[in-house]
Amino acid sequence: MRAFVTHTLLAVAQLTFAQFPGDTLNLNFDEDATLVLDSVYPAGCWQVGTPMKSVFTSALSLPHALVTDTLLPYPVNSTCYAQFTLIADELSGYFGRWIEFDQQLDIAPTTHAWIEAQDPWSGNWHRFGTTWEDGWLYSNALITTGMGMEFGSTPNGWDHVVIDSPCLGLMDGGNERWYDPIMRLRFVFTSLGNPQQRDGWMIDNVRATATICTSGIDQIVPDDLRMVPVPADRSVQLSLDPDPR
Repeated sequence: MRAFVTHTLLAVAQLTFAQFPGDTLNLNFDEDATLVLDSVYPAGCWQVGTPMKSVFTSALSLPHALVTDTLLPYPVNSTCYAQFTLIADELSGYFGRWIEFDQQLDIAPTTHAWIEAQDPWSGNWHRFGTTWEDGWLYSNALITTGMGMEFGSTPNGWDHVVIDSPCLGLMDGGNERWYDPIMRLRFVFTSLGNPQQRDGWMIDNVRATATICTSGIDQIVPDDLRMVPVPADRSVQLSLDPDPR
């Protein structure tokens, strides 16, 4: 079972090169997926395959899902990462991101699950939502801890998650910005123990797309801007009349 799943992960990772700027990424983890994970590590924690656990009896879209070990209880005393990349289309102004996925989570009290984003300038990873640049995260299973936002157990089945990371802003007519065209996200799963033999985390139907950027401030002064009087004493009048005659 493990040898087959490992082979599946390697095959999935090779399809990453099919991604182009502006693509909508469809990570349903089945053979018709339009993109796939960049990395799943360390080996033996995250697996892409048919869920074989008591709670995870099937994927949301059959047959495969991303699971913390499809057969055995999830690994303990380790932190596992599953990472993917979304490339924006700079020429078309697609700097925003809209990401959705479905999850089931069955964890022990000392287990934690969250999403991290990479800072494009420093290369450091942080929990999504801990900086204002990230955007918003919506989930019925979302809880806030001292470390930031993470996901709690979903005893009622599947939970739908939405990540809205809109265009942050443009300056100087679009020549300067504080947004990178490449966005990297990863699912993070860590556990200190699993005495109750819980099933772990199952993720399916990840859909990510770049969205159009409509915000911004153009600092170029138009030719028809007039200020009177010149020189001014206490007040001035500004006019944007295209025909100042």
